[in-house]
Formats: sequence, structure tokens, C-alpha cells
Amino acid sequence: MQKGLGHYTDALQCAGFTWRGITVWDKTEGVRPQLGRFRNQAEYVVWGSKGNMPLQRQAPVLPGVIREPVRRSDKHHMTGKPTELMRQLVRICEQGGRIIDPFAGSGTTLLAAQLEGYSWVGCEMTQHYADIARERLANA
Repeated sequence: MQKGLGHYTDALQCAGFTWRGITVWDKTEGVRPQLGRFRNQAEYVVWGSKGNMPLQRQAPVLPGVIREPVRRSDKHHMTGKPTELMRQLVRICEQGGRIIDPFAGSGTTLLAAQLEGYSWVGCEMTQHYADIARERLANA
């Protein structure tokens, strides 16, 4: 059963985070079209914070819609996201922050964190994807 955005925002808040909003990932027109249906061109990023986010903190203003195509050469997991997308998303954290990905897959979020200068912690239970993540991080 596929969960809706409401489930994710509730889970975020139940975990003690403050729900901050939704950002849109526009995958561009390159996604597979289906006749008689709307194009599955967008995914939604539910985001929040653990604690306050003072206005004077050292983080940039980020776009509310991030337009980034899926590139076959950058897709290492069935649900993998583009590295450039994840680089933009991790910038919401303050410099010197740590990125935690409890479902690291092929390590794209961890790679993005590393490329943006953040420390990171990742967990992945599938050995195959953990090995891919380690290789990608070592070669960055």
C-alpha cells in the first residue's frame, strides 16, 4: 500500500520533528509518459527540523521547486535520486552539520553531503547497495 503525504508529515511529527513544509522535485519532461494520464513528473520532499531554525542561521535560501532530470548514468538504485538534486537538498542544513540517512541505498545522499562539505552517517541493510555506496564515496 502506497502511503500519502499525510502519512509522512504525521510520521515526521510523531518522531519529534517540526514539520516545515514540502518541496517539489520536478523530474522534467523526460519521465515516461502514459497516454490519458498526467505525467508522473514530480516527487515531493517532506521536510522538517529537530529544534528551532533561527532566521540568522548560516544556510542559504533554497528554491521551492528543484528541476533536475533523472540521469541513467547517475542512477545506482531502483529508487535512486540524482546526485545534483540531493546536493541542493542537503544545503538546508547549516555548515558544519551532519547528514543522517538511515536508508542509504547506493549512497547518493551521503555522496551529496560529502561533496557539499558535511559529515554524514548512513545505514543500509542490503550488502549489494552498501558496497556500491562505499565505492561511490571512496571515489568522490
